[in-house]
Amino acid sequence: MSFKYTIKEITTAHMTVDFDNGNWAQIPIKKGESKEEIEERIRQYSIPMSKAYDSVSDVPFKVNDTSELLDFYEREDARSKASVDANNNISLNYKEQRWSHYPSAYLQLEAMYKARQGDNTLINKVDKCIAELKARFPKDSPNVKVIDYNAAWDEGNIDDTDPKKKRISGYSDIDTMIG
Repeated sequence: MSFKYTIKEITTAHMTVDFDNGNWAQIPIKKGESKEEIEERIRQYSIPMSKAYDSVSDVPFKVNDTSELLDFYEREDARSKASVDANNNISLNYKEQRWSHYPSAYLQLEAMYKARQGDNTLINKVDKCIAELKARFPKDSPNVKVIDYNAAWDEGNIDDTDPKKKRISGYSDIDTMIG
């Protein structure tokens, strides 16, 4: 929805803007910004508050309160780290542990095509790989956290018999895996 604004004051660091809905804002500006860039910031400040506080005592700040905030980049780094930490603590069940190790759909389709043509070599290798995978991660496998799974995978343990297991996507991979 469009809106109108009026510039009421300009300094070298900010502009005071009145909006047609009765609100006003002090918009920070910096040297080198174009009119379009400043208008984008005006748009961001124009969003009306849905409801004002009932009284000043309800506002979660007091006059003379001070605090230190992370700058934009520090905050983004902290958010990114929190996101990675949260992802690392996701628990993987047996299906999720198996998923990335299956031969690719392309390789399985290629194996089925060759089998229909009378060459069972590739389908036998794919079937052997899947059987080993199901034995390695049986349905009763305990859940494992992503961070532990990835570390074990990189280090080649997590109860595997072949530390070189990886996602199998092509002929050379399957030949390396199950020879």
